[in-house]
Amino acid sequence: MAAKSENGVPYTLYYNRFSICSLMMRWLVDIRGEPKDESSRMDIGLKEIDIFQEEQFSEWYLCGVNKNGQVPVLGSDVAFDFPMSQTTAISEYIAARYPGLLPPKHAAKIHEMVHKMHEMNFFTLSFKGSPKLASGFADAALKRLEDKSISVRYREALEYKLEILRRDKVNALTPEKTQAELDKAQAYLEEAARLLNPSDGPWLFGQKQPTELDAHLVVMILRLQDVGRDSVVPDSLKEYGKMAFEEPSFKAVMGGRSTMYDGSGSKK
Repeated sequence: MAAKSENGVPYTLYYNRFSICSLMMRWLVDIRGEPKDESSRMDIGLKEIDIFQEEQFSEWYLCGVNKNGQVPVLGSDVAFDFPMSQTTAISEYIAARYPGLLPPKHAAKIHEMVHKMHEMNFFTLSFKGSPKLASGFADAALKRLEDKSISVRYREALEYKLEILRRDKVNALTPEKTQAELDKAQAYLEEAARLLNPSDGPWLFGQKQPTELDAHLVVMILRLQDVGRDSVVPDSLKEYGKMAFEEPSFKAVMGGRSTMYDGSGSKK
């Protein structure tokens, strides 16, 4: 077991640079500021999972990191018995230790809005085209299940992963589902726009520094723009997003890339 270092308790953030929720957590980590006390200091290392080479379907990942086969995940041999695999839980865990992310006056609204955002299906919002697209993800699990030599624990993990895929992705791109999610996103963003108070500060609630909610919202706006769905984004949030995209910390996370994988190589 790794010991606490001089930089804080060691953690690993498993992520992919084209995963919308991973990008939210990457930027949250970068803007977290100072901890509330030294015992709360987190020394967060990064481990990229190549989801386009199906690393999330590997036995070591499904059985040892996240049975859902998704990113992001926050792991720690010191702090956890099991890795933390829900984006909202990871976000709240970090924000609880870094008070700059969670101004007390706005904490309840931030909590509400973060959870409301993650009730949306980002897969549906991110992909246009044939509803058959999602079947390829299920095929990746089925292909591995055909191998009679795999371990019992891996077979069980793949079967569970297949259930998750069928629940969240298969049938997620039908016209009806897509329109419902777009309507939900538009209503959400209109509510988020009302949290702007630029006369006091550039970030949500008129804050001078980005909050936990900003880390989620900025990435969501950029994803919608990248996939040509920015018609659901209010003009005030487009301006807010334009400001945020120029932040050096955000530029460092994005590295000049789109939020969407273009097929040119996932490690570039």
